Amino acid sequence: MERRAVEMAREVLDWRRAEIYARAAQRAAGEGRREDAVDLAKRAKAAMPQESHWSRERVAFETAVAFERAGEPAMAAELLPLVVPSDMPRIRAAVIPTLASADLPAEADALDAAIATRDLDMVRSAVEGWTALLKRWAKDEPLRTRALAALDGAIAGLPVDLRIDANVKLSGVLRELGLASDASTRLKSAVDLFKAAELLPEDEAPIGAMVVEARIAAGDRAGAAEELRRLREQFDRRRGEIMTTRLARSLRAIGSAWAKAGDQIMARQSFRDALDAGLINPNGRPRAEDLTATCVAMAVAGVVPDPLTAQKIDAVRKQLGEPW
Repeated sequence: MERRAVEMAREVLDWRRAEIYARAAQRAAGEGRREDAVDLAKRAKAAMPQESHWSRERVAFETAVAFERAGEPAMAAELLPLVVPSDMPRIRAAVIPTLASADLPAEADALDAAIATRDLDMVRSAVEGWTALLKRWAKDEPLRTRALAALDGAIAGLPVDLRIDANVKLSGVLRELGLASDASTRLKSAVDLFKAAELLPEDEAPIGAMVVEARIAAGDRAGAAEELRRLREQFDRRRGEIMTTRLARSLRAIGSAWAKAGDQIMARQSFRDALDAGLINPNGRPRAEDLTATCVAMAVAGVVPDPLTAQKIDAVRKQLGEPW
């Protein structure tokens, strides 16, 4: 799949080509293919936009992470002047797994300083860094306690939607580390926050479905179907308040959660509804993007189209028109 993506990147004409190379480089580094990682990161650097723009900052960040993970800090350092300050803790998070234990306290101090700025992007980046430290310190109780305290403090200062997301992710990490009690505490925080939150109508289903998936992953399947039906009913009630470009996103989220719940029939129905919702927008590009996103979501969720769903996909594709 990675090789195919790299081959297709040659046909991409804008900054996204560089991002594809950078992401592929990160994956290669994670799999221990250092030479491939360095080669791909160099390709990303060569394809980077030259004009000052957010896209160049984004590619510079992804490429710097790739070089760091590939064990080439000097090459990463060449790109750091192009990286926005709020992304610096995220780059440090990428190298924390490979640092010597003696270097970790200094990283912790730097992350605490980032959180102290109270800058939203800086704090979000620091959460990633502290999560990486938590994984390194999981078996050392005093250090683990420090990491969890720092994470809880950082998460508490985020907007409610980001707090829910952060607690869901943290619960998953803690569960993988074998810290079931701590994982349960963070998941309960996410559930309670979602129940009390007044979210925008386009965010209710995606965030709610994310929480349902986390509960299922933790072994709490009770009420999953009931909650997904409630989310769908709430979506249908507030549908008129949601921009047409956001409708399919909610239905995709519900479909993915139904798949996690083990109900392929309901998952396919939600994805078919997402395909229909993607056609509501009068502009061709959003319709094409929604079709692509829905097909990708189905693949990731492991939902194989039945004949009816396959016909729907084909019908939507034919309605896109030129050049799509």
